[in-house]
Amino acid sequence: MMIALLFQIFLFKITTALLDDLVGSYRVISDSSETFGKFVQFGDDVEFQYALQSIEGAVATRNEFSYIDAYAVIVDQEGLDSMMKQMENGIVTQINDDILRKPLFNQQMQSVDQSLHPDFSNRLLKDRYNLDLIQIPEAHQHTKGEGVKICIIDSGVDTQHIDLDTTTFTGLNTKSELEWNIDMIPHGTNIAGIISAVHDNAFEVEGIAPDAAILVIRVFENSSRDFEFASGLVKAVERCAIAGAKIINMSLGGFDSIDLEQRGFSSLVARFGLLIVAAGGNNGFTAPPFYPASYEDVISVGAIDELKFRWFGSQAFVDIVAPGVEVLGL
Repeated sequence: MMIALLFQIFLFKITTALLDDLVGSYRVISDSSETFGKFVQFGDDVEFQYALQSIEGAVATRNEFSYIDAYAVIVDQEGLDSMMKQMENGIVTQINDDILRKPLFNQQMQSVDQSLHPDFSNRLLKDRYNLDLIQIPEAHQHTKGEGVKICIIDSGVDTQHIDLDTTTFTGLNTKSELEWNIDMIPHGTNIAGIISAVHDNAFEVEGIAPDAAILVIRVFENSSRDFEFASGLVKAVERCAIAGAKIINMSLGGFDSIDLEQRGFSSLVARFGLLIVAAGGNNGFTAPPFYPASYEDVISVGAIDELKFRWFGSQAFVDIVAPGVEVLGL
């Protein structure tokens, strides 16, 4: 009897100690609690689970990474205060706001959904200037992108579109409820058309690399939830790289930069040899830098018209320019 009692006391103490370690890390956040999205880096010798358990208050992970030494978490005020204190002892080394990124819409883009308009055939030659300007007809005599995998991080792609050869498309969902082959905005479908639209069909829109393999990563849900966190973009790029894509397109961004997002992209570029291309912004020449396009290891692209004049909305901080005015997409 005494042995059984001692054993129960022992189990109670062990269980209490374990629960004490987990208190805060898994405490339920009340509906009235304010929460904060943070991009966090822990010390080099700190185990992630230990770091989580050392934080008081409520904390939950939003994104974890395979090749980046950082984590995206959601915390309440108590958890945030605790993380700030943990910077004093080296458990936490950096805390960034996990800021929002949104898709970049260019009103100069034209959709072939309106292509049955009577003057479509009259517009066609002008609207295809983008291919001639960057010598796509000449390039297609040698290659149409065979053997290349391009990753589109966007709002998904409508794989039912008649102008896409979806046998070349695969995709991944960043969230279980988001299907990569559905585009509710639509935005990613437009980008997919510019890259890989099929030639010689009813729409007469030709992609730059129609034979390339396309990997779609859907990060935007719909028009009322058209945003993704910076950490989500880093995770998406990581997933593109792991899947074998070498070229990554992101027509999205915002005006704020954070160190862990930049370091995440740079780390993946160095490890996998990626070429990351992002929109340079649509807010005019005097607007501040646009991110992630303006990061060191990301190629920032501005827009020009058929006369090679800079489009008035194109921003100053870009690495290259490309046709972006009255360009037909899907």
